[in-house]
Amino acid sequence: MTSRHGFAQRRRGLIAVAVLITLIVLGLILGVLLRTALIRRVSQAKVERRLQAEALARSAVERAWARLAASPDYPGETWELSAEDLGKRDSAVVSIKVERVEGKPDRRRIVVQADYPRPAERRARSSKTVLIDLKRAKSPESGAKP
Repeated sequence: MTSRHGFAQRRRGLIAVAVLITLIVLGLILGVLLRTALIRRVSQAKVERRLQAEALARSAVERAWARLAASPDYPGETWELSAEDLGKRDSAVVSIKVERVEGKPDRRRIVVQADYPRPAERRARSSKTVLIDLKRAKSPESGAKP
């Protein structure tokens, strides 16, 4: 009976080791899956911020274009958007500069820079430069391209 008792103890010991190894392997797999999900989440957030900055830059070009149509002397502005304006949790700032093109009185250079969100550590930045001819330019709403 002693040999049976020793065999049963060894068997229980092997089962305990097998369960422990299984739990360790499952823990490692879970850790890798969680890390992968976190990396994807961070990456997706960066893409979202970049796309928002690009959309703001395009909107700023159209804003400048509309202001130039109303007044050819429009110099540009700093356009600040709150989180509520954007329907997001972060605010943005867009710099619009309108420059005259030397030797061409009816031509303007629109330079925009959009930063979203405002905090520098998470910021995505998009810049655009567009040349327009005030005599030939149509309003942005007409679908014409500068």
